[in-house]
This record gives sequence, C-alpha cells and structure tokens, in this order.
Amino acid sequence: MNGVEKMFPKVEKPVKKEKIIYKEERYQFQYPIIMKYLKKKVSGWNVGDFMAHIGGKKVAIYAITEFSELVCEDLKRNDKKVEMVCVSDRNYLRFARGYCGRKVVGPQEMIEMYRRKEIDKILVCSIFHVNEIINEFLCQGIDLDDIVSISTAIFSE
Repeated sequence: MNGVEKMFPKVEKPVKKEKIIYKEERYQFQYPIIMKYLKKKVSGWNVGDFMAHIGGKKVAIYAITEFSELVCEDLKRNDKKVEMVCVSDRNYLRFARGYCGRKVVGPQEMIEMYRRKEIDKILVCSIFHVNEIINEFLCQGIDLDDIVSISTAIFSE
C-alpha cells in the first residue's frame, strides 16, 4: 500500500446518504483536482488568467468551499484585469462580515447582478454539487457560456 492509499483509502461502501458527503469520499475525489491545481500553479498558471482567456472581466465566485479561498487569492493576484465582484453562497447569511474581503450575496442577488451586467462570468467552486448548481443557474436564464466550474478551469489546457 503506497502513501496515497493510506491517506485516501479506497471507498468500498456507499458513502453518500442524502446530501451528506463523508470525509473519505471528499478526500478521494478532491485529491486529483488539488494535485492538478498545484502542478499548474507551479508552472505559473492562474485562475484569473484562465477567466480572462474565456472573456471574464467581472467574476462572481459561487459556493464557499475548500477551494474558494484559494480561488479568491488566485483572482486577486492575476496578471489580467479580472475583478472578483462578489462571492455568493446559498448560506450567505452565515457570512455577514464578508469572505476574502468581498461582500457575500445570496444566489438571487448574484443572478440580478448578472442580469444588470455587473457580472459577466460565474465561477462555481463546488465540486460535489456543481451539476445541480449549473442546472439551477440555467433555469434562471444564465447563459451556459457564462458559468464555469473550478474543475473545468483547472483541467483546461
């Protein structure tokens, strides 16, 4: 058994019950994403540069997760002119003091900001619920080209 298998044991039983995601599943799923992110960072990649490349100038971060703080810091340090306009989360009331120096708004307020053209791209930082979130945004009229998952950003070439 190598070190990775000890750190992230193989999940052999169902680990998801209702909307609970257990630690084993989280680690096993996130490890390759984190490693890819780190490898790209070492080579000079920045999520802000990626967002600029796809036409994002005014970006909202959606979902406060393990990745959100890294992404916020990455956006603050990008070489392009990409502004992190706001952070949004369905539990926005828990972040009354803001997050990473930005106001935290509810999903509906973020969608209104998008409609008013205050935001041109939404970067979804959720790994486990990304499909549900994207579907909700599509149902609210957000263009698919304006929604980007953090996994898509990290695994793009």
